[in-house]
Amino acid sequence: MHMNLSGSSEGFDENPIIGSLHFYHDGGMGMSLIDSHDKVSASDVSTLIFTTEFFMYALEREDWLLEYMSNISSVLQEIDLEEKKKRFRVIEGGLEANENNS
Repeated sequence: MHMNLSGSSEGFDENPIIGSLHFYHDGGMGMSLIDSHDKVSASDVSTLIFTTEFFMYALEREDWLLEYMSNISSVLQEIDLEEKKKRFRVIEGGLEANENNS
């Protein structure tokens, strides 16, 4: 499965890839730099290295992981509840109407 996530809407010529992070099956992570572009500056490379180091740091922080899991769990439960609400419909009448007729 391949999935691209990006906030960029520009084409490759205007916004070339300068590098990528790779997450391996064994839990490892690697970084690839693409140095064939004239537009890749030392600042670009530095930013990519910094971002990679941040990811590595974040993945080692158990407290961050637990907080994230707690937050995402709450969000998923809210989404699940909203989906369940969509499946039910109100039926006219019901118990109250039957009690008034007795």
